[in-house]
Amino acid sequence: MRILQQIITCGIIIILMQSVNAQVQIDIDVSTQRYIGNVSSLDRTKFFTLHSGGGNDADVAKFFKEFNVSPGRGFWSPFAYAKSKTGSVGRYPAFSNSNNTRVRKVNRSVATDHPKNVFRYNLDKNKAANWTVEYYKNVTNDSGRPEFYEPMNEPFIRSGDDVFSSEQPDAQKVRVRMAEWFGAIGKKIDETPELAKMKVIGYASAWPSMELGDFSHWNSRMKMFMDVAGKNIDAFSVHLYDGINVTGQDNKRSGSNSEAILDLMETYSFKKWGVVKPHAITEYGGIEKGYGDNYSKAKSAISIKSINSILFNLLDRENRIAITIPFITPKSTFSLTASNNYQPYTPALWRPLSITPTNNPNKPILGDWTFTEKIKFYKLWSDVKGKRIFVKSNNPDIQTHGFIDDNKVYIALNNLDSKTHKLSLNMLSDISGFQKLKIKSLKIFDNADPKYKVTQNNSMLDAIELIESETVVLEYTFSKALSFNNTLHNTNYYSKKYLQKINKNAEISFVFNNVKTGEGFASLKMAIGRKHNRSKTPVIKVNGTSIDIPSNWKGYDQRNRKDFFGTIDIPFDAELLKTNNTITIKFPDNGGRISSLILSVDRLDKAIIVNPPVDSQLISDGVYTIVSTTSNQRLLSNAQENHNVKMIDPGNNIDQRWVFTHLEDNIYTIKNQKTNRYLEVPFEKCENGENVATGPSVIGDHQKWKIISNGNKIYGFKPLHCQDKGLDRDGGGDGANTIIWNFNKSNKNQKWKVIPAGNRAIEGDITKEDVVRVYPNPAKNMITVKGISSGDRLLVYDILGKVNIHNIADSSEEILNISDLESGLYIISVPGKEKIRFVKK
Repeated sequence: MRILQQIITCGIIIILMQSVNAQVQIDIDVSTQRYIGNVSSLDRTKFFTLHSGGGNDADVAKFFKEFNVSPGRGFWSPFAYAKSKTGSVGRYPAFSNSNNTRVRKVNRSVATDHPKNVFRYNLDKNKAANWTVEYYKNVTNDSGRPEFYEPMNEPFIRSGDDVFSSEQPDAQKVRVRMAEWFGAIGKKIDETPELAKMKVIGYASAWPSMELGDFSHWNSRMKMFMDVAGKNIDAFSVHLYDGINVTGQDNKRSGSNSEAILDLMETYSFKKWGVVKPHAITEYGGIEKGYGDNYSKAKSAISIKSINSILFNLLDRENRIAITIPFITPKSTFSLTASNNYQPYTPALWRPLSITPTNNPNKPILGDWTFTEKIKFYKLWSDVKGKRIFVKSNNPDIQTHGFIDDNKVYIALNNLDSKTHKLSLNMLSDISGFQKLKIKSLKIFDNADPKYKVTQNNSMLDAIELIESETVVLEYTFSKALSFNNTLHNTNYYSKKYLQKINKNAEISFVFNNVKTGEGFASLKMAIGRKHNRSKTPVIKVNGTSIDIPSNWKGYDQRNRKDFFGTIDIPFDAELLKTNNTITIKFPDNGGRISSLILSVDRLDKAIIVNPPVDSQLISDGVYTIVSTTSNQRLLSNAQENHNVKMIDPGNNIDQRWVFTHLEDNIYTIKNQKTNRYLEVPFEKCENGENVATGPSVIGDHQKWKIISNGNKIYGFKPLHCQDKGLDRDGGGDGANTIIWNFNKSNKNQKWKVIPAGNRAIEGDITKEDVVRVYPNPAKNMITVKGISSGDRLLVYDILGKVNIHNIADSSEEILNISDLESGLYIISVPGKEKIRFVKK
């Protein structure tokens, strides 16, 4: 026995290098229109906003028009107005008692205010609600009436301030009373027909770290708010920030953490009201730290990294979004004072190049306004519009969106990862009339100036490289308008269960009923809050069938946070779904909670043929059954049938199992596990109707098969010696012999599923020696593999199919060095034997 080396020959070195540097595949189908719920068209007013209520500034008005941006949020409210007139909080001007019953117009923006201008614990919430209605009905004009009213900004973190604690020292009681105010104001506006176009949102959660204290933060803040005020709240508002410190660690909402926050809110909304109330993300971005007091390009730009990353998540929820507002402010002249050395507010979009001090240190003469680096965010996205199209990445760290507008196609890409990725752009549709490609690229660096670049190409790109945190918008121009011939409908299904406690080896079940099934894709969005040393790869079964769990998720590993709280997207075969479904989850250890589980289904009107990446192996080496998509019968071969290959009903027999061995370019030998004979077209014949059988050895191309993708996990088999033919279920009859026939992708008799045979022995046909075993499991540095033979090829690949170790065994018991592997779930594959999983600590 010896320790297997991870590199055996020069040929294997090449294979390993290709695996390590494998491209991320981006599948793009411009002929498929994508719907999120019932929404396909991008509403820019929901996403491309400025943290400003608008106003009369000519520079701001010009900016809105030039960059297709809308007002976002301003600080002014009925209570600020009342305080300016009466001099105190809680005293309101006289009411006009107008008889004007006209439904008042609104402008698409958010109005909010500091809690100290609005609230006191002992004030009457109903009087405050009545004044709110009076102000918006009869005091302000149409231009001053927002669509969204957020009565207080970030009130709960102010609940212990002196101005409130002097009346009520218990901060939780203050928070509950604040929630009651939101509810009372929302109820009164709902009851006022003249304000039918207004919506009340809240509570503007500043730090939604919901998992803290075993989710006590959730229970005492957002859940409490939803319970107390939620009935009369039109959208729930949170603030999502990456805390960026150049000299320290990050605490990022980007990626999985913000997903888990919003997923929990949606799930509880569904549980409580049977519908998902929308989100209002009234601030989001990055917190700049460690740059010093003076303006710099790097300091100004750094938050765009966070804004882009969070934006991609939000765009995937458009049907559940009321409004989102990146924390980019206009001129923010309050910061341009002598005490601040006349430095611009870091989130500001403008800064003055001319500053003349006056006798008033807070009122310099300002002029020659110019954009800060924040403008690069708006430049990048300025042209993007249209209807959504199918765009899919095979790596969760590469975020994607796609849109079509007339003869323009926009593909947006963002790299959440801390390393560079090369992306293969796989166009699934035949596109004619291509004219040009514009590439907008924005690179943000921690300690260097950002780089925004626009280039033109006269040819379509096959691949593109994205560095860490780079965002790219590709704009394709065609000679004529593009049209759709397929539709993809994304639907989220919610369970009534949430915050389920995790106990070792205890199954937690979730039910999803009335699911629309069909062609397409499916995934589970599993949000968990756990300690970092706890498993993130449970056993999950969809209607009794185990599915693979990825070891990667959106964004970083959260190691600098006390707990992991994030959503892990788990794709699985949509064919496992039924109308009514049960999902079970079982973890191997104790601790933490499943905060939510959402079933996401992308249903297609017709199948999309997704080709594999260049040099990608369609089917991993291993043991499979070959199943007709029409009859669900399997291929069988045995001596009693003269080694002809026939169709038969599924059974626990080894003669229905086939060993796939990849040679190159998706060319395989396929050996029957019972007879050790190879799938072949006898005597190299190439006529329609020739029988398919098995032969004792591989001596020619008629015993090799080219496998192609022909749908979602559906394949076609072509004999290598005559690739215009395909493996065919003769005449479609049950129990028929298989033949070759002219290959046609639409021929249902030539469509096959290739299903892993599993890890269990079948009716005594597999001896103890045939079963691969690995120990210890889990393991940190070394594993021992038993049940193999000298000369066996061992492949160790991760859950995404990337080969990490490729070796040739020289004994029946070998040791593998796994110390260089990242923690997670891996699979050992030995052709002709069972696959087995192990966990790298």
